[in-house]
Amino acid sequence: MRFQTSLCTTYALISAIALLPACADDVTTTSAQPETESGGTDTTTDGSSGAPSTDTVPTTTTNVPTTGMGMTDSTTTAGTVTSSTTEPITTTDGTQTGPGTATETTTETTTDTTTTATTTTDTDTGPGTTTLRVDPVCGNGVLEGGESCDDGAENGSGKACKADCTLNVCGDGDQGPGEECDSGDQNGQPQSNCTGLCLLNVCGDGILGPDEGCDDGANNGDNNTCTSMCEPNVCGDGLVGPGEACDDGNQVDNDECSNDCALATCGDGKVAAQEQCDDGNNVNTDACTNSCTQAACGDGFTQDSNNEECDAGEQNSDQSDCTASCKVNVCGDGLPNQNGQMPEECDLGANNGPGQACNSQCEINVCGDGDKGPGEECDDGNVVGDDGCSATCLLEFCGNGIEEGAEQCDDGKNGDQDDGCTDQCLVPFCGDGLEQPSIGEQCDLAAQNNDTGACTLACKDAKCGDGLIWAGHEQCDDGANNGNNKPCKANCTVNVCGDGFVGPGEACDDGNQSNEDSCTNACKLATCGDGIKQLNEQCDLGPNNNNNGACTLACLLPKCGDGFVQAGEQCDDANGSNGDACLNTCKTAKCGDGSVWVGNEDCDDGNVVSNDGCNSGCKRPKRVFLTSQSWSGNLGGLNGGDQKCQARANAAGLGGTWKAWLSLGNQNPNTRFTKSTSGYHRLDFLEIAQTWIDLTDGTIDVPINLTELMQINDADVWTGTQANGNTANKTCSDWDSGSVLNQGREGQSTETNGDWTIIGEVVGFAQLCNGSNRLYCFEQ
Repeated sequence: MRFQTSLCTTYALISAIALLPACADDVTTTSAQPETESGGTDTTTDGSSGAPSTDTVPTTTTNVPTTGMGMTDSTTTAGTVTSSTTEPITTTDGTQTGPGTATETTTETTTDTTTTATTTTDTDTGPGTTTLRVDPVCGNGVLEGGESCDDGAENGSGKACKADCTLNVCGDGDQGPGEECDSGDQNGQPQSNCTGLCLLNVCGDGILGPDEGCDDGANNGDNNTCTSMCEPNVCGDGLVGPGEACDDGNQVDNDECSNDCALATCGDGKVAAQEQCDDGNNVNTDACTNSCTQAACGDGFTQDSNNEECDAGEQNSDQSDCTASCKVNVCGDGLPNQNGQMPEECDLGANNGPGQACNSQCEINVCGDGDKGPGEECDDGNVVGDDGCSATCLLEFCGNGIEEGAEQCDDGKNGDQDDGCTDQCLVPFCGDGLEQPSIGEQCDLAAQNNDTGACTLACKDAKCGDGLIWAGHEQCDDGANNGNNKPCKANCTVNVCGDGFVGPGEACDDGNQSNEDSCTNACKLATCGDGIKQLNEQCDLGPNNNNNGACTLACLLPKCGDGFVQAGEQCDDANGSNGDACLNTCKTAKCGDGSVWVGNEDCDDGNVVSNDGCNSGCKRPKRVFLTSQSWSGNLGGLNGGDQKCQARANAAGLGGTWKAWLSLGNQNPNTRFTKSTSGYHRLDFLEIAQTWIDLTDGTIDVPINLTELMQINDADVWTGTQANGNTANKTCSDWDSGSVLNQGREGQSTETNGDWTIIGEVVGFAQLCNGSNRLYCFEQ
C-alpha cells in the first residue's frame, strides 16, 4: 500500500529561489514489493522524461472514511507565495517503459503577491499506477473527502457537527441538538438515566430507570402489575392489582379483605357478586386463584389453563425474564431482555442471525465482530483500516463509481441515499439506517428498528392500528381488529371495565362508578341476583335469592301466584286459574272448595252434600225427567221415542242429549245408553240412583214423576224394559203400533221398586198399544 506521509508548503519560497524542488521530499511513496525488483539508473532531465520504472506488484491507495463513506478523490490546497519562477522538474526511475511504469512529476509555480492553488488528484490509470492525493482539512467549513459534516467554526462539542467532522448522533456520549441526554454506551442500560433514544428516563416510558421498581409504559396503572408510580403492585398497598380480589391496605386478616388480598367469602365455592370466580379449592394454578380471581397473566401464578409459561407477577415485563404475556423471554422472541438474569443487547425475533442487526445470540451486530451486518459493506473481524475493509466496516474505495468487491453498487457517493445506491455502495434496504421513501420506507433506525419501537422492522413509522405494540405508547394493537368493542380499542389501549366502551366479556360499560344504575361496576347489566336492589326490583339478596325464600330469583317479594310454593302455600302454579289442581288462593284443589277442577270434577258447589245438583264426589249426575205429554204405542220406533224426549228437553231449555227409556229386540238401555258413573237425579236434584248398577238393581231412590216442566205427575210410562235394563217381551210391535191388537210393557211413575219400569214383571201385565202413556227421558 502507498501512503501520503507529509506535505510541506513552507519551503515553497526557498525552493523558488534555489531553483530546486523544495517539496520534493514532501511526498514519499512507499511501494510494497516482492523480494525481486527491477533496477535501473536514476536520470534527471529538465523539461523532459525518460522511460518510467516498472513496479512488479500493483499498488492501492486506501481512503479511510470517518462516516461510513469513502473519501473524495481530489484535494485542492490554496496558499500565497512571493516568487514568479516556474520550473517543471521530471524525475524518472528506471530505464524500462511499458505497462506498470510509475512517473513522478512535480511542478512548482511561484508568483509575487499572487494566490496559488495546488491540486493533487488520485487517478488509477491501470494496474500498479497511482497518482498521490492530499487529505481534506476538517474545520475549514468545506465538506470534503470522508467528512460527514464540516460547519467550520461551529464544529465542536454539543454541536450538530463535532470537532472531528463527524455528525453528533445519539450514543456518541456527546449531548447534541435535540438530545435530552447522551451517556454513550450506557444509554438504554438498566438503571441508566438516559434511554437508547437519548431521552431522559421517566416513569411511564416503558424503560426501567433509577428509583423505579418497574415500568410497563402505557400499561402502568393502579390496577395493573406496575402502578402509575412505577412501583410493583403488591398485596397490602391499597391498590387492587392482578390476582387480587381486594386490597384494603391494612394488616388486619379478619376483616372483609384478608392479608392475602382475598375476600372473606373467597373459597366457599359460591361466586359472590364481588368475586370473579370461586372454585372452593386452594389451588392457585387452576382457572380460579385463591383470591377468587380469574386466572390472568400477571397474577404471579403460572396457569396451564391460561397457556402461561411463567408468571412473575409484578416483575413481568417484555424487558425481563418473564414477558408481559407470561412467556419465557428467550433470544429470538423479538423482545429485548434488558433487565433479566441473562440480559440481551437486542432481539429482532425472526430477523436475528448472521447478517442481521441482531445476531443469533441477541448481541448487537457491530463492526469488527466478523459478521457483516446491516449497514456494513464488510467485516473482517477487526476495526483496523487499510486492509480492504475500513475501521467502520466499509469497503475501501467505495465511491469511485466502479462496483467492485463487496459493493452492491457505486454511484460515486453522490450524497443521495435514495437514488438506488447509498453512499455505502449498497442497494437501499430496510435496516441500513437510511430512510428511503423510494422503497416505501417511512423511517430507518438500523439496528434500533424494532416492532415494539418507533420504527418497525418493516421501516414503517409505528402507529396505532399497524398490529404492532409500540412500547411506551400503546398497551395493545390488534391491527384491523382494533375497535372500541374489541379487546384492543381503536386508540390502542386495552378495553377494561369502566372505560365507557363495551368490550369482550362485558355486558355493559357506562364509564361510571355507580352500582345504582343499569350497569354495575363489574360491567354487568344490573340484574336480579347481583345483590344490589335496583329501582325495578322489589328485593335482591344476591346469592340468597330463592324462589322458596324471602326474595325470589326474579327479585320479587313472594306472593301467591308467582309460581313458587312459599310458606303458607300448598301449591302455586302462577296461572290465576281456579279450574286446575291449584286454586288461585294457592290451595290444593279438592271437592267442596267451590271451584270446578277441570278434568277431575263435573261440578263443585262448595260442599260435599248430594241432592243439590252436585254430589258429594263433585260429580254431576245425569238428569232424568217424566214427559209432560203422552203417546200411543206408535212412537215411531226407538228413534221416534228418542226424538220425543229430545223435543221435550229442548222445549224446556234443558240442553244436552236425551234418549227414551225404551227397548226392542237387542236394543235396550244396557246397550244403547251412555252409562253414568256419577249417578242419576231428577231435575229437582233429588238422587234417583248413584250409579248405573244402582239404577238397574231393581229399586230406585225416588220415583221418576217430575216432568220437564217441573210438575209432579202420576202416570203410566211406556218402557218395554225390565228392571235390569234388558228388553221386555212386549213392545207394541217395535213401538210402531197403536193398535188394540198389540200390547206393550209399561212402568208406573209413582213407584221406586221394579214397577217403576215394568209393572208386574213376573205376572206380565201389559197395556194395549192404543192407550196413551208417557216416557222416561235420560240424559246421555
